[in-house]
Amino acid sequence: MQKTVAMGADGAAVNLGKKGGVSVKLQEEAGKHIIPFHCMPHRLELALLSAQKDSPWVGNVYNLLHLIWKTYHFSSKSRRESKRLAVELGVSVNNPGGVKGTRWLPHVSRALDVLLKQEKKEGTLEDSGQYTVVYAHMDHLAASSTNADIAGRAKHIKETMEDGSFLAFCHFLADLFSAISKYSLLLQRNDVILPQGVPLRKGEAENMAKDGPISQTAPRLQKQIETTVAAIVKQLHLRFSSLLCQEEHGMDTSVTKAVKCFHVFNHDVWPETAEELVDYGIEEERL
Repeated sequence: MQKTVAMGADGAAVNLGKKGGVSVKLQEEAGKHIIPFHCMPHRLELALLSAQKDSPWVGNVYNLLHLIWKTYHFSSKSRRESKRLAVELGVSVNNPGGVKGTRWLPHVSRALDVLLKQEKKEGTLEDSGQYTVVYAHMDHLAASSTNADIAGRAKHIKETMEDGSFLAFCHFLADLFSAISKYSLLLQRNDVILPQGVPLRKGEAENMAKDGPISQTAPRLQKQIETTVAAIVKQLHLRFSSLLCQEEHGMDTSVTKAVKCFHVFNHDVWPETAEELVDYGIEEERL
């Protein structure tokens, strides 16, 4: 306890609550010098979840992945049917991953990659087998299921998967999540090809095959990409503002003070003159 300098936890009140949280109790017992810190991977996850408010298409992708997972997770019959269908089409399928609840970003990234995964045969990259199998199976369920809920869900999934713009957005999001997931994995440390075999009739699917910038051939998709990037940048800034020493109301907290102290090790912000370098870091030392 005498060597404890900080406490990291998720943002739940039981952990970081300012009145009766574990961090407060720990400070009372061990000392006020202990710095409570919001879990970094959890911040990243919350930032991406919050981005759904500004970019509804992100939420639509989450919902699609959840509905596909729900279809196969609770029905062994659906899993058997999809596997038989995959054998007939000559592709392999994996069990869909869940995206709801407390999931670190790499879990969501893997669930999206499973749906869009590419089949590799003899060194070549073939069409996306899983996407085609899911689409074909949903088409079958929508037409043959006697359960109204299952038939309605399958029809909704099938129609969503036919939207060319939405599919292209899924590929964009897969690339984006893949990049951010690497950061998430770091924090936890202790060629986009549209699938063939699915008739893309909706949205801007026909125009997307034409030459020209995406802003002209698929303006709706371009708008959603720009909205999503802006929303994610906004939420990342909000969740990680303390690391930028930009806490709300312009007030320094124990976290921002700790971060400022480490600026002395950043070569990029060192003074250019020897005179200024002599006194550099003294102010942070007083913190």
